[in-house]
Amino acid sequence: DNDRLQRIYGISFPKQSELESYLKTQEELAKRDHRVIGPKQQLFNFTPLSPGSALFLPHGTIIYNKLIELMRSEYNIRGYK
Repeated sequence: DNDRLQRIYGISFPKQSELESYLKTQEELAKRDHRVIGPKQQLFNFTPLSPGSALFLPHGTIIYNKLIELMRSEYNIRGYK
């Protein structure tokens, strides 16, 4: 047999208040997930053909190119070639 291994994670908390705090934090983090925000703002999408790679949409490409431009100018200022 060539059964797949499955990874299982567990977490425990000594106090109920710590569990509630953890769950609240996880809920807040889910609201800021880039995998949700990016497509909603039409910055990028993901495709099943390449799940780890973001495909930039026009607005995302503008931001990406501006960041690259900033990095290159900073490299020049600091003497990197």
